[in-house]
Amino acid sequence: MFMKFEKEIEDLLSCSFCNGSLNKNKNRFVCKICGLQYPKKNISIGKSNEMVFDFRIHHPIFCIPEVMQQWEFMQKEYEDYHITNSELDDLKTYLDEIDSVKEVYTKEFKIKGKVLDIGGHQ
Repeated sequence: MFMKFEKEIEDLLSCSFCNGSLNKNKNRFVCKICGLQYPKKNISIGKSNEMVFDFRIHHPIFCIPEVMQQWEFMQKEYEDYHITNSELDDLKTYLDEIDSVKEVYTKEFKIKGKVLDIGGHQ
């Protein structure tokens, strides 16, 4: 299940629109400054469904730039393909991926403190 956020992670999250701090309730995060809401969303993972928070900025349909509409179409095609044509990663695949980029994060970059990597695959 992808839903669980530790309290420490929740405290690091901020609004993707205005960078304001977020309040969490059972079904969504809400920005204290601009009021933007990040609700739970049901997604299909293989044969099961998972509830995840959707931290994307949503625009009314009449305000979406054409280039964003094109990106969203291609993103949906990509997600649909990978959900139906791939299997969930196993522990070995996950550990191999970490090992393959370890040099970048230990020699190239000096990362200290707490880091939240979103959208970085494994």
